Amino acid sequence: MTSFGHQDAKDRFDRYYEGDLPAEEQRAMDGHLASCAECREEYQRLVQALGALSRMRGAHAPKDFLDAVQGRIRKRSRGRFFSRRPDFTSRLPYEVLSVVMLIAIVAIFLYVFLGKGGGVIAR
Repeated sequence: MTSFGHQDAKDRFDRYYEGDLPAEEQRAMDGHLASCAECREEYQRLVQALGALSRMRGAHAPKDFLDAVQGRIRKRSRGRFFSRRPDFTSRLPYEVLSVVMLIAIVAIFLYVFLGKGGGVIAR
């Protein structure tokens, strides 16, 4: 039979509470909690805290909470985050720039190699 020290028992409190321990560890925890007052008291505090949390009603954020948070972030970041409209004049996204460059390279390739020059640049 497995025996636990204090730290081993405390590390398994959550799984013991949920009933997720293997049968042998479950019996060892039962035995340890029966013989160790310190761990038994700490486990009871955990059970009480979890019970109190489970009885709490879920709190709901006000309807304008998201807008208020985004507005505060927008204000503090001076519009860099959560701006109301995209501002492409101050910053061009790399994705757009890469697509434009790729189209330009393909166009130059087609002009030089398939165009009037016959594939050779005339001098």
